[in-house]
Amino acid sequence: MRYQNPQLLYALFAIAIPIIIHLINLRKHKKLYFSSIRFLKEIKENNKNIAKIKNLLVLMSRILAISFLILAFAQPYIPYKNKKKSSDIFIYLDNSFSMDTDFGDGSMLDIAKEKARLIIQSYSNEKNFYFVTNDFQKTHNKVYNSNDIEKEIDNTQSSFRTKSIKEIINKTQTLTSKNNEIYIISDMQKSTIKIEEINESDTNNTILFIPISTKRQKNISIDSCWINSPIITSQENIEIYTIIQNHSEKEIKEQVVFLELNNQIKSQKFITLAPNEKKEINFNFTYIEKGDIEGKIIINDTQNTFDNNLFFTIKRNNKVNISCINNKKVNTSINALFHNDTSIYNYNIFDINNLDYNTLSTQDLLILNQTKQINSATENIIYQLTKKGKSIVIIPPNKINIDNYNNLLKNLGINTIKSIVQDTQEISKINTNHKVFSQVFEGEIKNINYPLINQYIINNNYKTNIPLLSCENNKPFLSVYQIN
Repeated sequence: MRYQNPQLLYALFAIAIPIIIHLINLRKHKKLYFSSIRFLKEIKENNKNIAKIKNLLVLMSRILAISFLILAFAQPYIPYKNKKKSSDIFIYLDNSFSMDTDFGDGSMLDIAKEKARLIIQSYSNEKNFYFVTNDFQKTHNKVYNSNDIEKEIDNTQSSFRTKSIKEIINKTQTLTSKNNEIYIISDMQKSTIKIEEINESDTNNTILFIPISTKRQKNISIDSCWINSPIITSQENIEIYTIIQNHSEKEIKEQVVFLELNNQIKSQKFITLAPNEKKEINFNFTYIEKGDIEGKIIINDTQNTFDNNLFFTIKRNNKVNISCINNKKVNTSINALFHNDTSIYNYNIFDINNLDYNTLSTQDLLILNQTKQINSATENIIYQLTKKGKSIVIIPPNKINIDNYNNLLKNLGINTIKSIVQDTQEISKINTNHKVFSQVFEGEIKNINYPLINQYIINNNYKTNIPLLSCENNKPFLSVYQIN
């Protein structure tokens, strides 16, 4: 047992007062005057014992009264044995742009800072504190005392970064292995703070949420923007789409939306939004200048200003230079892929016996289409292109000169040809994880009629290659090599 005011226990010495009074009363003798001694016969023998008992009871009641009165003012209590007293305190302060909102009583970030200070003050000075924000700064990877952590909280500024609950928990686990108390102080945006992530995390930490409540506000935001064409060439009409969202319960009329390109306002539109409505609008413009387009979509909203601007960059695509070297017969499949799309490709076709080496040296992609013999000049062009980071596609012929091809492959530093296998196989595997196929398929690949092949090449495997297409016997049919 402990006492909140232990100094008052010195008053227990006051118990001596009734004891002293009791001892003094024992020494007093009361004189009785009798007219006749015949009345003494009526005194009973037990009167003396009863008087002693009464005196003792009075003494005990006085002692107990004084003792209980003093103990009451000393305020005794039994301390709670906290099994987690060795735990540390983690404070996550959400400093994303959404916390900059000010409703007149200070920004939400300022309110969150005050909440954090109150949490710190509720613990003893001996506690270890950790402090993290959305920036995950290296300077925060240390233990703070109560004074130092308050200074860090005061110096916190808003940031464009956001962190999920899972990332916050993982961060705490990298700093200490204890079971800790984690305070999450945030406006609880649904896009970032997802409560269900706690169940997915393997943690024994105690997690406490401190929500910073907001008023329902008249706010609109720019949700997203995009263009339909993945390729932008010069002097082309460009159409850019954007979504504007109303987050309030009130209708917003005649809201102006601006389109800015390279620091110049190019267009504007007025829209009306019903409560909680999303609306898609588009801007059309022709951009004849050279270079990339740096743009911005702007709305004027006074409540939350952090979502009033959406920045974007449209990369101007240069044409891709592609040359295909054929042995004799032109490959119709390759021609169908590149020849007709003149807005994206500069496509050239060469016969192996009639090459323009000046053109070949400037290509982004060089295709060797079933060429039976590769001369030294062509090999030199291939080496130059690979040093520049360009790409080479090699499609061997049916009747291949293995020695001639191995000389090229060996000098390129990739696997050489071991043998040609005459066997019917089905191509049954596609490496969908490779960037070549990254945006080709959606979901699981099902019900595909894979082609049959009658022969394939076995390589000498001493260099790592990435199979794009594989046969049913797990032998690669189409491989990618990384050079330099």
